[in-house]
Amino acid sequence: MDEAMPSFGFSDFGHAPLGHQRRTRRLVLLVDQMCRHPGGTLPDKLNQPPDLRAFYRLMNRPEVTHEVLMGSHAAATRQRVGALGSGVVLQLHDATELDFTTKTTLLDQLGQIGQGTRRGYICHNTLAWIPTAPKRPNKMTRIEDRSGSILGLSGPVLV
Repeated sequence: MDEAMPSFGFSDFGHAPLGHQRRTRRLVLLVDQMCRHPGGTLPDKLNQPPDLRAFYRLMNRPEVTHEVLMGSHAAATRQRVGALGSGVVLQLHDATELDFTTKTTLLDQLGQIGQGTRRGYICHNTLAWIPTAPKRPNKMTRIEDRSGSILGLSGPVLV
């Protein structure tokens, strides 16, 4: 008998240290619910008011931090990379400026971004990706189309 594969919410957040098992279970349910509706706003993803309120309450807990949530996801990603054993895994890096200049209550927590005229964070992300063999040549550029599997974020950092 085949065991069901664990959901994304469970595999990546099922062991997040949120101070109480109920919080972790709620996080898993909410993440899985959001994955079923990947586009749109939070009210689009969590279209039942109790679910949206539960999300906001959970995110407002002091135990539920960016570091804890992303650490749980990154650890699961690194575990998936390690389980591959061999082969190519590309670590794709990106740095995105998150501009919070207008959020005056955060000013003492923000650094300079851009040309030094804005305030915010620089979010460094590392996406673990497994390339697969080319599917078909592109006659215009002679570059082959590529696809692959995303394993997840392996090193998100806010600076």
